Amino acid sequence: MTIKNFIANLGQIYFNLKLSLKQFYQNSKFYDKKISKTNDIAFDYKPSPYLISSIVKYQKKNIKLKTLH
Repeated sequence: MTIKNFIANLGQIYFNLKLSLKQFYQNSKFYDKKISKTNDIAFDYKPSPYLISSIVKYQKKNIKLKTLH
């Protein structure tokens, strides 16, 4: 029983340490320099036609062209 408690405590210590290091890093100036900043306020979303094809129904039309001789 004590071994299970010890392992659980180690896991909890690891996750707490990981969380505190992540918060420390994200609040640092080094993190601010590493992230990419954009001056554009408006972002345009342009989905690919492949993704839209599953939502939009369309008909395929075959056009027969006659050759003139």
